[in-house]
Amino acid sequence: MDADNEIVRCHNTVIELCKTRELNVENLLKTTNDRLESIQGNRFFEIEIDKEHTLLYSTFANLKSKTLESQITDMLKNNKHLKNIIMVIKEEKISPMITKSILNLSTKEGIQIDVFEMHKLLFDISKHFMVPKHEVISDEQEIRNILDKYKLKSPMQLQLILKDDPMARYIGAMPGNIVKITRDSEAGGETIVYRYCIKGSIS
Repeated sequence: MDADNEIVRCHNTVIELCKTRELNVENLLKTTNDRLESIQGNRFFEIEIDKEHTLLYSTFANLKSKTLESQITDMLKNNKHLKNIIMVIKEEKISPMITKSILNLSTKEGIQIDVFEMHKLLFDISKHFMVPKHEVISDEQEIRNILDKYKLKSPMQLQLILKDDPMARYIGAMPGNIVKITRDSEAGGETIVYRYCIKGSIS
C-alpha cells in the first residue's frame, strides 16, 4: 500500500474516532485527500478540531523527543485552551523516549495526549463485528445510578479495563473513568457491562 493512500485511510478512521468521542469533525472533513497526500517528509501537520482538541500528524521517519517537545510547547503557547492532542505518528512503533516525553508533557502541562501509530489506524477496530460498543460515562447521575444498581460504594469495585486497552485508547478513556460496554448477540440479546479504567496491569 502506498503512503498517500495510507494517510487517507488513517484520517478516515480518525474521523470516526472523533465522532465516538462526540467531537466536532467539521474541520477534519474539510481536509481534502490531496491535502493529506501532500504531507511528505519530516514534518508535523496540525488540524484544529475545536479550541480544546487538536489532531497532529507526524511524518518523521525517526521522531526525536526534543522535536516533539518543542512542537507541543509551541502549540500550547498558541492555544491556551488546548486540553487534548490526538497524535498520529508514521513510525511503526512508539519509541520509549517518545513515550517518556509524552508522559512528562502530559503531567507538566495538564493535557491529555493520545498517540497512535498510523498503521494501526488503517482499519477501524470499532467496526469489527467482534468488538462491542465502548463509551465513556461522564454523567454524574448515571454513575451514581450504576453504583446503586450494583450496590457498590466506589467505581473502583467494578471490573477493570486498562487505559492501554485498544478500545479504551480509541474512545479516550483515562484512569478513573467508567467505560460502558454494550454487546449484542442473536442468542442473548443486549448485554451491558461496566469497567473502571486504570493504568498499569490487571493482576
